[in-house]
Amino acid sequence: MRINKKLVIVVFLVVFGIGVGSFYNLIPKGEIVEKRKGDNPTITILAGQSTSDAGTEEMIQKVLEEKFPEVNFEWICVGWAEDNYRLRLTGRYAIGNPPDIIIGKSQDAVSYAQSNVILPIPERCAACISEEEKNAVMYNGNLYGIPYTCQYQGVFYNKDIFERYGLKPPKTMRELRRIVDILESSGEVAFAGHYKEAWQVGNNTMQFFMNEIFQYNPDWGDELRQGRSTFSDDKIVQQCFQNSRYILEHSWNDALQIDQFECDERFGKGNAAMYLTGSWSLQYLSQVTQDIQIGIFPYPNEQGDAKLIKEINISFMKGAGTTESELVDDILQELGSNEELAKEVADFTKGESTLEDLQDYRITEVQEDTGRYEAADQVIDVTIGNTQLIWDYQSEIAEEELLWL
Repeated sequence: MRINKKLVIVVFLVVFGIGVGSFYNLIPKGEIVEKRKGDNPTITILAGQSTSDAGTEEMIQKVLEEKFPEVNFEWICVGWAEDNYRLRLTGRYAIGNPPDIIIGKSQDAVSYAQSNVILPIPERCAACISEEEKNAVMYNGNLYGIPYTCQYQGVFYNKDIFERYGLKPPKTMRELRRIVDILESSGEVAFAGHYKEAWQVGNNTMQFFMNEIFQYNPDWGDELRQGRSTFSDDKIVQQCFQNSRYILEHSWNDALQIDQFECDERFGKGNAAMYLTGSWSLQYLSQVTQDIQIGIFPYPNEQGDAKLIKEINISFMKGAGTTESELVDDILQELGSNEELAKEVADFTKGESTLEDLQDYRITEVQEDTGRYEAADQVIDVTIGNTQLIWDYQSEIAEEELLWL
């Protein structure tokens, strides 16, 4: 069976803001899936995708068809950061038609487990996954998913521009400000920035929170929810928001009006020296860069000990409403152990695989830098912050922050 491409295309168009009026009459109203006739089991997969993930469903589907030819697979693909993802998930539970497999991020696992949206899975499903990465999907001693790919977040920088002016990656805010002064006095744009999408603001703010707050107080999010800390009274929190303004003020004049892909393209063409983003931008950058050497460093904090941020991106989870529990376990085990698929997905998304035997498999443009930070233990897992301040909350804050900016 093939994936219902009409569904994938239409949702993709909606998520990325492309007009769909001309496509609307091509499809029936309501949930769009393709079903085979017969008595073969059907597995429904709800995939919440980051910007670099669209297309991985084809790779996964090809493997599943080969390994489970007797099974029908239905896919619903939506943007993870959009409301569509959570609405689809809650909506399917509400009508009694929950997905068998949920693809999201590792940060979803704990909140979904607490809400009884997903079920624990046997250890055999993740036997090939690095033990360190499995910690992100553990809850009450049980494994609630397969962490599949990792991405890094920080300041991507144009090594050619840095070399031209004799610059090195900064470790403190004072050093960063000096670099910005040198670049701008030489006619360079210091930061690539895009603020058309609130999710980018939310992502940047969490990067600041991780290195200014969570690194020193891993329970800060819980304290915030309990009222023991507030945004308005915390000068460090206020500085995190000011960091967003600082980048905006030292970016292009139209940074508030452009999206990720425009920003990626400009940075890839050498129109800015630095870009606070994540590995997802490498997917498009690799298509537009003109022999530019790219590196990555953590956005500096006040203490001068900022770490590169690591996020487990694609994660496979078992829906609590599945009636094909053993079959789902078998499917998850295949996904968590198929090395060729893991390489293909990592190559496509510009991420890194979590499979134990592929820990040294890095082919991204910044692999030298990420490997060096890993070896020096200068990497922090953003799951710490994301499980305490879940994305829905971060998104609300980002909308308010964007209005402020």
